[in-house]
This record gives sequence, structure tokens and C-alpha cells, in this order.
Amino acid sequence: MASLIQRVAGQARQTFRMSSLDPTFKENLKVLSTLMENVKTSDLNLKPRNTGQTEPYNKSSSVSAPVTYMHIWEDEHFTMGIFLLKHGCRIPLHDHPGMFGILKVLYGKIRLKCFDRIEEGTMDPPEDVRLLGSKHKLTPGRFSTEQLLDGDTGTGGVLQLGQSKNNYHDIVAVDGPAAFLDILAPPYDPSGGRDCTYYREMDIYQSQGQAADSAKDNVQWLAAIPQPRDFWCDYEVYPGPEVEL
Repeated sequence: MASLIQRVAGQARQTFRMSSLDPTFKENLKVLSTLMENVKTSDLNLKPRNTGQTEPYNKSSSVSAPVTYMHIWEDEHFTMGIFLLKHGCRIPLHDHPGMFGILKVLYGKIRLKCFDRIEEGTMDPPEDVRLLGSKHKLTPGRFSTEQLLDGDTGTGGVLQLGQSKNNYHDIVAVDGPAAFLDILAPPYDPSGGRDCTYYREMDIYQSQGQAADSAKDNVQWLAAIPQPRDFWCDYEVYPGPEVEL
């Protein structure tokens, strides 16, 4: 019988080799998300790292990377791997242009803050935002959600992102180290217009209409920045069952 991660990969290929406009795409994505929800560390031969750790990672004094990546699979349709975050470490706010994705927390807790993509050219930043962001490309994002995903309880551990929904997000490991399984489709490809851009929030919201009644109903302007110096990844070999497609 095929391993669970093999079935996840097979479903991912079936889902993402079709157009998102295909009438069966959403149903296939739902099947894939359900399979992802069932994945556990034991399915990947992955041992949780120092889950009792109470001291956060000290970025200023450590030479080790805050994040480790384990590559599982990549083809023209999707990429799949595992991210391991040390306690307190953050994957900075970034985007996934033209991409879909599913994230499943395997152990530990991660906090995500997400923004939806707004079509470029539909809004102009207000004067105060333009002045603050004069040295950066400014992009509007609508606040979507801020939530805690707990991989230890077996519930609430999955997040989907779409070409617009949750397309910008940052990820922080809280209360100890954490790890998540990640699928992105199609893969990043700078030559194909799918490069990863990092952002910082401008802390100035702009209402898109009279109905907006709180900051979270409004648009947050995001300034494109270089990759933060305190964020980088090292790599480890994936220890789990081999994937063949």
C-alpha cells in the first residue's frame, strides 16, 4: 500500500496539473487538504526537535539557521517540503505570486498573520503612506486572518492559500520549536514571474469604503524589502518514505 505522503503527492499532482478554472479543481483541492490534515510526524519518520525548549532562539549570538528545510519533491506542477522552525523564529511576511498552497503543522504551534492580494492598479496609497514608503515598492493587502495553528492537538493545523486569499503571510513558532509540511503550486520561478518578495507592514490602514469600521476591515500597505538578514535556511535530508511520481 502506498505511503500517505505518496498519496498526498499523487493528489497534489492531480490537482495542480489542471487549471484552477476546471470545474473539478475545487473538489480535488478539498481532497488534497483532507489528506494533508491526516499527515503526522510518524508518516514522515520525523522526530520533533526539542519540543520542551523554553528559551527562544537568539538570532544575534547563533551561527545556526533559524529555519531548516527538508526537500521532498518538486516538478513543474508543485513543490513539497518540510520547514522546521526554532522557538521564536519567524518566516518574514512574504508573497506567493500566482500560486496556491497548503500548510500543515506537524508539531508545535505557529502563529500566522495573513493578507489577501488586491489587484495591482486598483488603489493608490494615501499621501502619508507614499512619504513613508518612498524608497520601496508599495503593495496593498487586505487583512485576512491572524490565527494560531496547533500541530500537537491534531486540530486546526492546516491553512490554505490561493492566488488572492492569504497570499501574503508571516509565520512564527511560539511556545517552542515547530514544523510544517508545505505544498506550493506551481513552484517559485523568478524567470517565470514567480519570485518571492518580502514585505514590512506600513502600520497605516486605508479604508476602501464607508462600511469599514475597524483597522482589520481596511487595507494595509506593504513595503517591499530585501530578505531580512536575520532570516535564512539551512538544509537537511528528508528522512521519510520516498515519493515517486
